[in-house]
Amino acid sequence: MILLDFFKQEVRLDTRRIVIALLGAGLANAALLVIINVSAEQAAETWSRLSWLFGYTIALLAYLFAQRFTLDQSITAVEQALARMRIRLFNKICQKPLDFIEQYAEVSDYTPLVKDSNLLAQGTTQFILAIQNGIVLILAMIYLAFLSATTLYTLLAIVVLTIPFYHTNFIRSRLFLQAAARYESKLLHDLQKIRAGFKQAKLDTAEGDGVLGHAWIVNQQASQSRVSFNENMVNNIIFSNAIFYIFLLIIVFILPLFITEHEVLLYQIISTVLFIMVPVLMLVLVVPMLARTTQNLQSLYRLEDRLDAAPVEQVLSVTEPEIKFKSWAGLTSPTTKGARATPLPLWKPPLFCPRSKLRGILRFNTLRLEQVAYQYTDQHQQGLVTVGPFDLTLRQSEVVLIVGENGSGKSTLLKLLSGLYRPYSGKLYLNDRLVQCEQVYQQYIGLFSAVFADFHLFDRLYGLTEDAVADIPFWLQQMQLEDVVSFADGRFSSVHLSTGLRKRLACVVALLQRRPICVFDEVTADQDPAFRQHFYHQILPLLKQRGYTVVLVSHDVNYRHCADRLIRLDQGRIIEDLVLNKQH
Repeated sequence: MILLDFFKQEVRLDTRRIVIALLGAGLANAALLVIINVSAEQAAETWSRLSWLFGYTIALLAYLFAQRFTLDQSITAVEQALARMRIRLFNKICQKPLDFIEQYAEVSDYTPLVKDSNLLAQGTTQFILAIQNGIVLILAMIYLAFLSATTLYTLLAIVVLTIPFYHTNFIRSRLFLQAAARYESKLLHDLQKIRAGFKQAKLDTAEGDGVLGHAWIVNQQASQSRVSFNENMVNNIIFSNAIFYIFLLIIVFILPLFITEHEVLLYQIISTVLFIMVPVLMLVLVVPMLARTTQNLQSLYRLEDRLDAAPVEQVLSVTEPEIKFKSWAGLTSPTTKGARATPLPLWKPPLFCPRSKLRGILRFNTLRLEQVAYQYTDQHQQGLVTVGPFDLTLRQSEVVLIVGENGSGKSTLLKLLSGLYRPYSGKLYLNDRLVQCEQVYQQYIGLFSAVFADFHLFDRLYGLTEDAVADIPFWLQQMQLEDVVSFADGRFSSVHLSTGLRKRLACVVALLQRRPICVFDEVTADQDPAFRQHFYHQILPLLKQRGYTVVLVSHDVNYRHCADRLIRLDQGRIIEDLVLNKQH
């Protein structure tokens, strides 16, 4: 059972103490039943009643203490296990190459990390309670056997006859939950479509109504699946109540006709059966909860299996021993097998990535791509289209302007150049040294800061040094943002700006990283003519003067005189590499 596997592999629990506490709670609970029956049978003796009252109080306190201890220990251990599991999955996501993340770009692909894990915490608590109630039920049945073996045999016969019903309902509950999860994922996808296509939907009411109509259908399907699941749970409760009252009917009206001794102990038998009813009802309610918990665990492990099946970042033509880095949070190694079974420490604030330790070790003089190509694949790693090969050399303190029509391969070239895409074929050279091992590749990536067309501005700045923070006013002034945003407490006053202003702010963030190569993808688009002229005539010369190499993708061919080289792309190939400044 997947839930038991989760407890064995993920949860760090002192099993002996928990088992002792569970047994203690079960024994104390059973003792309460025995004390009630015996004290009721011994009628009027005051001292006897007082002694039984004392025993009842001790048993009650022992039961409450053992139950509290069990739940506290279990809940804490489960929550810590889920915290480690989330970080492990975050960790594996961060180890994947960019193209894998781009293939699984929908938020719905990763909802199990938060939604399912939270529901899982609730389900595992119910699972612990189910174990405790199971122990109580077993002890109560042993006591029932002491009172009347015939009654116990009748109860066991009824249990055996009802097992197929509960098993069928458990399977049906899982199917309903799986259907609900699928429809809710589609509903989240529809919400993303509404948000992304809001402008089109506003302008075209027919299109907007179509999107809303589809979302309405999916929402109805999700709701129906949830309703069916709840109806299944209600059926469990109704069926259990019916079986219980039928069992009482047999005990009170039928068995006394055949067994004389049964009538003498009828009071104790009925009280015992009523006592048994509580754990039975708890177990009945747990059955659909277990189905939900199993579904949540399967969603998490399916996500992890998909991450494990995806390739980790590898460098082509590795001839030197590859240096293996620990993951971002220092929790697991990319090459560690069976990570689920490996206990992981609680997360500590990590370095943003391993190469932050290596930043600045290598000096950049030249960078060369030799017949480097990239192949786009589908989710099954089947090749779709190949871009390249590219032959390109960058030198320190030069401005390179890359132009080309949409779809000519400019963005792909930038991602290959900056190391975000691993080459499908070809070689990378840094300072005339072949990039072969992972350590050098991480150093290579550490040379770049970038603002891509689909850039993202984080709500705060991470990993900046005090010197970099001191440069923020200067770069805000250079980007003509000093009157628009300010910086305090690790964040800008606002990132909700126009597209052009957000691009300027993204440039500020990139420049604060102080990497020797700056990659700018269409940052001058969405800018007014005055700032565009300021960028080419003031900012680019300033960056070049400071030793930066700037790779700029732009349609501003009119400003080609501000660059040292012009590279033109067409159909995934470099068709022109023109030197504009003979200094290089």
